[in-house]
Amino acid sequence: AWLDHDLAGAALHASFVAEFSGGSRGDGLTFAVINERDLGAIGEGGGSLGFLGLDGYAFGLDTYPSFDHGELWAGDEIVVPNLNVGPLYGAGPVEVEVWIVDGWFAVTVGGEPVLRYELPE
Repeated sequence: AWLDHDLAGAALHASFVAEFSGGSRGDGLTFAVINERDLGAIGEGGGSLGFLGLDGYAFGLDTYPSFDHGELWAGDEIVVPNLNVGPLYGAGPVEVEVWIVDGWFAVTVGGEPVLRYELPE
């Protein structure tokens, strides 16, 4: 989703179901909140999961080659590496929930809390 206003002071909750199976495993997926007006903005691929080079925050679920971990990106830097979220690949559908509220970025995977990160002011 693209918003035309700043999220500062706002609350965001998103949930989706992810399933990693078949194919060549790819690298994973990213849920990103970025400061870009360009609707075609895409960061670097591969292990960067399409986020590196963009301004904002992204939670990544990394499945390649067999990492099955999560991480939180802030701009060009991983600020919280190697979150235990696995196993993901071949495990069937898993619900992912993301909250950005009251200065916190929080994530649950499969109902388990995996991230609670205080965003800098």
